[in-house]
Amino acid sequence: MKAKFKLQVSAVILSILALTVAACAKGTPAPSSPAATTTTKAATSSSPTTAPTSKTTPATTAPSAKPSTTAAQTEWDKWKASYDAEIAKLVDGAKKEGGKLTVYLPQEDQAYFDETVKYMKKNYGVDVEFVALRSSDVQAKVAAEQTAGKVIGDYVQGGSSYARRLNEKGYFDHYLPPAAQEPGVKWLVDPLLDKNEAKFAGKGLTPVVAMSILGVAVNTQLVPAEKMPKSYKDFAIDPFWKGKKIVITDPRTDGQGQQTLYYLDKLFGREDPQILQKFAAQEPVFQQDNTIASRGVATGLYMAMIGSRLAWVQPLQPAPIKLIFMKEGGNSSIALGCIVKGTTHPNAAKLFLNFQLSKDGQRLYTEFGGRTPIRADVKPAADENNASKWGVLPQRSYDDESTVLPKYLDIAKQLWPIK
Repeated sequence: MKAKFKLQVSAVILSILALTVAACAKGTPAPSSPAATTTTKAATSSSPTTAPTSKTTPATTAPSAKPSTTAAQTEWDKWKASYDAEIAKLVDGAKKEGGKLTVYLPQEDQAYFDETVKYMKKNYGVDVEFVALRSSDVQAKVAAEQTAGKVIGDYVQGGSSYARRLNEKGYFDHYLPPAAQEPGVKWLVDPLLDKNEAKFAGKGLTPVVAMSILGVAVNTQLVPAEKMPKSYKDFAIDPFWKGKKIVITDPRTDGQGQQTLYYLDKLFGREDPQILQKFAAQEPVFQQDNTIASRGVATGLYMAMIGSRLAWVQPLQPAPIKLIFMKEGGNSSIALGCIVKGTTHPNAAKLFLNFQLSKDGQRLYTEFGGRTPIRADVKPAADENNASKWGVLPQRSYDDESTVLPKYLDIAKQLWPIK
């Protein structure tokens, strides 16, 4: 109510000024420009920033500033009207569906789950249930539900490699979210990256909704300053790291461990064809749960975890654990938002996808989920999530993820046979 009052007072003052100028000029006053859309201020507490109303009101998110030119402003205003109408329609549809949504995704910070649940309920009237699963379990559940024709998970937020494979199998719906088309927004990663991919013709659309900059978590008590790694290559060639001191996600399954092998080979394989064999000789330890792996570094069970991010490291501090980045850059891991084919809550799923791409959605992700925002108008909540500062490894193409990355699963099984 306070914000509304301030806007009303401002409108009155502007009207008086306009009349005064018009009287002095003795002419017809020019039309006033549309009222500026307010930008949500970053939260300083666990409460969502949108003011509650007596009934569920569709939340809309504006860019940090409206376009300055008349033509650009008109384009934005047209988009905003269309966006508001779409959100209102989806809110009404979600209510008729029962106002529920089940999301399958990897483990995220609990604070992000909590804040998102509150936001979706307050602004859209949707009860969100997050089901945190390993990537292999997400794939298995989605495939089993599609085969049985009984969909439980309405929405999947998945790693780009396996989400794209599931999409190729026809498990996701096609929906073009208006939030991904907001005029004036600069994207660090194009959310519609796969829109024109030929292999997805007639199949689902899986927009990029999140990005993480993954570095290396190190135990600052066990790793002396002179041995602090500077390059990913150090882990393969420096004898200091031999003997179960390194922990990574199991490279024999989809995930960060598989990508570790991919980048070691891509970055150094040409000059050293044995780079993967040398890395295997260092005897890295595999751990499928990233939070357990990070805790192992913090407690001294391991010295370093390759493929870690702030959300896993920060909750463990002030334990002697720190996230650092190699000179080659961080691994920019992207996540895709996918509406599952056959969902009984399609409107709620579309609302969630638009929310994830909105300014508020990206803000919650960086503040409470430790992610790097893909919108340039959302400031990273921590220095470790600043992609511009640390740099990122080359983005993997769809061909890399559909044909090249799977080869590293076979390589990993040869280097570390499953007994």
